[in-house]
Amino acid sequence: MTKAIPFAKNYEIDPSLNLFNRGRPVKLINKSGTQYASIYCDDGKRRFVKASHLADEAFGQTQRVLTPEIVLEKLKARRISNWPRYAVTNYGAVYCVVPPTRGRGAKGCFLVKECQIRKTPYVSLYDHGGHRKTIKVSDLVDSAWNY
Repeated sequence: MTKAIPFAKNYEIDPSLNLFNRGRPVKLINKSGTQYASIYCDDGKRRFVKASHLADEAFGQTQRVLTPEIVLEKLKARRISNWPRYAVTNYGAVYCVVPPTRGRGAKGCFLVKECQIRKTPYVSLYDHGGHRKTIKVSDLVDSAWNY
C-alpha cells in the first residue's frame, strides 16, 4: 500500500519507507542512521528530506507534542521563580515551558539536557536575553519545591 506525497505527486512512499518515482524505486541516502531522499517537488524545486517525515506526512501519523499544560498539570512541575521560562518536577526533571522564538527547541516545550560535573547534575538555563547560566538541579528543586 503506497500513498502519494502531497507536495510531489510523482512520488509514492510505503509505510516501510520505500520511495518510488512513477513506480521505480528511489535510492535513499543513509546519514548517521537516518534515511534521506532527494526528490523534485511539483514546483520543480529539488528537496532533500527525511524519509520518515515523508511517511508521517503521507500516512497522517501525528507526532506527540509536549505542551506547557502537560508539563505543569500532568507532570506536576512547578515554575522556577528566578527562571520563569523553566519548570522543574520534584524528582529533578527540568523543562523549558516557554520555548525560544528561533533555533533549536523553537517548536515547543522540551526537556532540558542535563550534564554531570563532578558527579553532580547541572543544567544550562537561558534567560530571554540569551544569557546562559549553569545551575545545580538540586538547587532548582529546592527553590521551586521549598525543600
